[in-house]
Amino acid sequence: MAGININLLPVQSRTDQKAQKKFQVIQSSSIAILLILIFLASLVTALNILQFQNISKLKSESKLREERVALLKDKEAQVSVLKNRLTLINQINKTSIKDNSRIYRSFLGYISPGVNISSVAVDRGGRVIASIVATDTLTLEQTLSNLTSDSAMKNISEIGIDSLSRGRDGSFRAILKIQN
Repeated sequence: MAGININLLPVQSRTDQKAQKKFQVIQSSSIAILLILIFLASLVTALNILQFQNISKLKSESKLREERVALLKDKEAQVSVLKNRLTLINQINKTSIKDNSRIYRSFLGYISPGVNISSVAVDRGGRVIASIVATDTLTLEQTLSNLTSDSAMKNISEIGIDSLSRGRDGSFRAILKIQN
């Protein structure tokens, strides 16, 4: 006799056991997938927080650098102005003091006694720029005649009147440019 096999469990119980096993496998795999998703979500959140911190740090550094650049631009502007002034001073120093005094003396020699000199300067090109005030037309005319005389033209190569105006007090103001 080969052995008799008797199954006392009903067929319904076997199908229930298979269904229960299948349910347990699905339940276990869904729990595993859920845990993996929770882990990935927490990982993404942590990376997001780190990136936000990095971005805020970079923004603050960028703001500091922009402020430094603004300060350096102001300093650059100041240095540029100083450099221009030094260049102008060097150009003025290139023309010797004797030349400047000779230019002033030759100019002052042709000014009439009734004319007041407000300012005298020598520009970069060696031209004398003078602001004069005359009390009346005769003294102004005499000064301009002196400056255009033959003896003056030996020392002066060019004369120009930049502006000529009459003040409320009746005096005449003129700005002269004289090239030696």
